[in-house]
Amino acid sequence: MSKHVFIIILLTFIFLKSYSQNKIDRNIAKIESLFNQQKFEDCVYKGQLLAASEKYKTSSELYYFITSGFFFISKDEYLKEVYPNALKDAFKYMEKLINLEPKQELIPDIALLKHNLKKAILALVKEQLERNKFNTTANNLYRIVKINPNEHIVKLNAGIVYILAKNNAKGNLLIQEAITLLNTELKNETIIVDSLMTEATNLIAKQYITYLDEKYISIQHQINKGQLKDNTPMLESLKNELILYKDSSAKFSTFVHQLGY
Repeated sequence: MSKHVFIIILLTFIFLKSYSQNKIDRNIAKIESLFNQQKFEDCVYKGQLLAASEKYKTSSELYYFITSGFFFISKDEYLKEVYPNALKDAFKYMEKLINLEPKQELIPDIALLKHNLKKAILALVKEQLERNKFNTTANNLYRIVKINPNEHIVKLNAGIVYILAKNNAKGNLLIQEAITLLNTELKNETIIVDSLMTEATNLIAKQYITYLDEKYISIQHQINKGQLKDNTPMLESLKNELILYKDSSAKFSTFVHQLGY
């Protein structure tokens, strides 16, 4: 191969690579333009099509605009009726976004978007708690945990509401993890009160304290009925549970107070 031909091939490769890169930038710019024009439906629709391609599946900019698009759809009085899962979809794409390596200049925007998503979901949580929709509430709180793994107070609340929803396995796991991490923060004096979580924490704590008290009374009642023979496994199990729940509401209340709520 002559030197002249090699240079032509090299220049052609550089040109094609540059063209391809510019093409990627232009396509994302189109999504950004749709977002800036507040054409959120087109933004998320075309953005998702683009994200399905091999070239764009790791583009943090693209996932940012898709997430933002779904967030603003969920805030629009008309569009949120057409797209009832928009907020849920925003969290889904945020989960994907945080697993990518965003450009440095995008990090503050992602942090603000996460904050706004959290505020939006907490607004729903209050209403859901008042209607005793515990499973929905727990799932929504857990969505916050998945995009903010270090928010241990949210994890604690999610675990408690899973317990109220009778999902004891998941609830106990989250509560144990959260208490361990929160106790470490208390010990290290690094606890920061999350003002966004104050109202939800107080509502959930009140319901959990009632649950603990009722659980203790229920177990005590079963033992006092006298229908179980002494030293049977069932009676021993109930006695162990009674010890577990004795003063548990007071202990929990003290713990929440120590956290600053």
